[in-house]
Parts: sequence; structure tokens; C-alpha cells
Amino acid sequence: MTSRIFLLLPALFLLCGTPRMIPAMEAATEAPANAQTVAHELDLAEASRHEAEEAGAEWLKTGSLIEEAKQAAENEDWQQALALSRQARQQAELALAQAERESVAWRARVVR
Repeated sequence: MTSRIFLLLPALFLLCGTPRMIPAMEAATEAPANAQTVAHELDLAEASRHEAEEAGAEWLKTGSLIEEAKQAAENEDWQQALALSRQARQQAELALAQAERESVAWRARVVR
């Protein structure tokens, strides 16, 4: 039984591709960035950043990433602006997740 699995694994990798190929394939199928998509993504990043700020969990780099994305958008570098705004939104969402975990996890670290 185990030997069958090991024989099928190479075929599975050939059919699915390697993990490295997956992001490249996703990027190839994604529509090119434009002013509208960048504005929408910047709005989402700002909203997420504001929510993290309200929770007292905003990461230091998030605001500067949003500013860099706005600068790239002013220069009409849509791809760069989109990438930076997505990165800022991801950081804000991760900061919120961290705040939620820490709201409970601190109890385990308290010395009794």
C-alpha cells in the first residue's frame, strides 16, 4: 500500500505542478491593474488599517506602505501601487488577528 503512494506522488506533482509554479500561474491569469482597482484596494487597506488602529494593534509599517502605494498611484505605476496596497491590507489584517489572539493568550503567560 505504501509503495503505491510513493509511486503516485511523482505523477501528482507533474499534474499539479510544483508549489513554486502556483503563484506565477495566478499572476498570469490576474487582470492588469488600473486606477479603479488600485483605488478600491487602497480603500480596503485604509479601512483595515483604521480597524487595526482602533484595536490598538496597528503595525508600524502599514501606514508607510499605504503612503508608498498612494505615491505609486500618483505616478501611475498601477502594478506597484496594487502590490503595496495589498501588502498593507494584509499587514493590517494580520495585526488584527494578532490582537485577537493576544486578547486571550496573555492569560497563559501570567505567573500565578
